[in-house]
Amino acid sequence: MKRTQRISHNQIISSVSIKWVRCPVACLCSTGWLVSGEISGHTALVHTVAASNLGQMLNRVCLDEGVYLVNIVRKPEQETLLCELGAKYVCNSSEDTSFSDLTDALLGTGATLAFDATAGGWLLMPFLKKAGMQKVMELQARVATGLKTRFASHYSREISLAEALSLQAIAVYGKQATGEKFLIKPHQ
Repeated sequence: MKRTQRISHNQIISSVSIKWVRCPVACLCSTGWLVSGEISGHTALVHTVAASNLGQMLNRVCLDEGVYLVNIVRKPEQETLLCELGAKYVCNSSEDTSFSDLTDALLGTGATLAFDATAGGWLLMPFLKKAGMQKVMELQARVATGLKTRFASHYSREISLAEALSLQAIAVYGKQATGEKFLIKPHQ
């Protein structure tokens, strides 16, 4: 008879690579969106929060895969950031020319599928279930090979769960501003 070994929560947490823990949802979303578009026959995508951490990942994935991406942002500094990251189509919704810029980008790319973070509509878990185990394993392999490149995340701070609950921290990350992403490490 085999003896069962008890493993503590801290042992589990310390044995899991923090690099894998910090990114699966964003990494799988950016890759999943690309695959969703491919499955549906779309050749280009539109993303409405393009300067976000997820948006920057999606931009890198699309550049790597040769898929056109129309990036929509709200501020000039976000537009500059994405252009510096190699984005070809960036539309700033705060500009007077935003409608014509977007129209030109859509015509230039042929984009017919948009991911709108504010309206939602695409959810990771139903996509993974529909995609099936083989596709999920392929997505996980893509993510694993790109953790330090296309899926790299940048955090302005790493904080404990207790710190995350402080009013000071909430005031900063609650703004959901580009470049102000916190990594919450609950085991600290």
